[in-house]
Amino acid sequence: MSITASHTTINPAAKCPANLATKSALVALALAATLPLTATMADAKVCKSFSVAKSGGKKWTNISARVSARTEWRRHVRKTYGWKWSVYAMARSKSYSCRRVGLKWRCTAHGRPCRGGN
Repeated sequence: MSITASHTTINPAAKCPANLATKSALVALALAATLPLTATMADAKVCKSFSVAKSGGKKWTNISARVSARTEWRRHVRKTYGWKWSVYAMARSKSYSCRRVGLKWRCTAHGRPCRGGN
């Protein structure tokens, strides 16, 4: 396809580098391929090599005893290592151990404190 403008013929394909669209697509693909690697490195966890265990108070239900234990775990980790380490959801090797104490429950939250890679 050619465009004629005041005695000059311009061939759009001749003015563009060989397949500019193909080169643009390859650049976009290369950039897209590096995004998951960048996100993975930024999202990598850094974890302590040891587990922290903290018990909560006596509660009427197992669920509320777990919440109490998790709260104590977070409080201890925050005081000892700082805010970035105190997110129980990010901890590795998380678990609870619960037992009956009379009519109530007492649980202990266990986990290796982790923080985001940032």
